[in-house]
Amino acid sequence: MAAPEADPPDPADALRVAALRAQGAIATPPQGVPGPACTFAAAVVNGGWLTVGWLGDSRVYLLGADGGALRMTADDTLAAEAARAGLLPPEAAETGPGAHTITRWLGPGNADPVPRVASVPLTAPGRVVVCTDGLWNYVSAAAAVAARVADLPTRASALAVARHLTSVALRAGGRDNVTVVVMDLPGRA
Repeated sequence: MAAPEADPPDPADALRVAALRAQGAIATPPQGVPGPACTFAAAVVNGGWLTVGWLGDSRVYLLGADGGALRMTADDTLAAEAARAGLLPPEAAETGPGAHTITRWLGPGNADPVPRVASVPLTAPGRVVVCTDGLWNYVSAAAAVAARVADLPTRASALAVARHLTSVALRAGGRDNVTVVVMDLPGRA
């Protein structure tokens, strides 16, 4: 058993270290062979705060028990960057050219594998949804994700919510990989 640390690690630093370690574990492909690439999204709850980190277009949503919803991440795609620069209308960021061309990822060829991070204080019970574009292609807005979760009884388990959201994406077409992870926040009834 390890001795307790005097100062626990900062969640933002822990997310950065996790991504860098994952990047370091990816094998370099042979010359001329494209290497594997993937997005990264993670959430840590620590000391009354939610901290998220991401690379690419996987997302993290914070859903309050009161029905409030917040998207915690911003896509790292050509279209999203163009929209942030005012070159595309914001609504084109998810459907226009470059909407799924990621600009940051884990894998060979990425010059910056350090994830962006964001934190918010947790003031009430809720849930965190971490997902790939296989879900948000069909349910993108934070309020829409919250509405799909509200399809279930309030006491539905995190696993039941993840399965339900996966089914929502598959019934809508499921044309991309669908990964959904749900975490109940402290104080959830």
